[in-house]
Amino acid sequence: MKTIPAIFLILFAFSSGYCQSRDDQIDQLERLYKAFEYEQVIDLSSRIIAESDSLPEQMLVEIYRMQGASYYSIDKQENARNSFVKILDINADFELSSRDNSPKIIAFFNNIKLDYISKNITTEDTAEKGAEVSILQERFSKYKAGMLRSIIWPGWGHYQIDENAKARLLNLAGIATLAPGIYYAFRTESLEKDYLNETDQSKISKRYNDYNDAYHYRNYLLSAFAVIWLYSQYDYFFRDINSGQPAVLISPQADPTKKSIGLNFSLSF
Repeated sequence: MKTIPAIFLILFAFSSGYCQSRDDQIDQLERLYKAFEYEQVIDLSSRIIAESDSLPEQMLVEIYRMQGASYYSIDKQENARNSFVKILDINADFELSSRDNSPKIIAFFNNIKLDYISKNITTEDTAEKGAEVSILQERFSKYKAGMLRSIIWPGWGHYQIDENAKARLLNLAGIATLAPGIYYAFRTESLEKDYLNETDQSKISKRYNDYNDAYHYRNYLLSAFAVIWLYSQYDYFFRDINSGQPAVLISPQADPTKKSIGLNFSLSF
């Protein structure tokens, strides 16, 4: 049982010694930097980074700052750039203090920072634009595939552009008007013949009324289907392909005072 506390003591002593050793190295690095021993600063900073698995971000930034400034001071600007980029990888908003850095080093760092930020923005913009183009291509492909379907039957093309609710509504409206419209078209023709062939004066008036009613029903229903078909084409073809938004919007509208439900149409140009 005594071995467990002993192990903890050993680990504690080791970790304390490691932290103390690392702190001593950082202190030594700062002394060398203030003494303008730039070559030694570069060597020691590289060793600290290589030997330490994990360093606090603030400490790591300070090490790279002294390393980058040392490289710049001995005219190794490419190495200095690499060190300063490492800082920006950690914190893209980091700024050099005028108290600890010369104006030339600050200007050099700021140029690197400006270039670093612009490259990142360009990369993000390119990725976003690529994603947008891909979405637009897919949207246009679906739109193109639904053109003929929309012409053949109202709402059929809307399934291609993922407007399923509107597609079902237009499908049902088309069926509800065309099917009885066709029925009354045949009935009108039949009743017209009956009316024209009727010789009994007492039945002529009734024959005419039956024919006239069927005639009006046929016209109303086929006209309604034509309106639905035209609306379907207008809604499908006159739209902003980029946004996918239709030119005509339909929304249900209820009037509780009249106890009625209607459809609200809005046009966008």
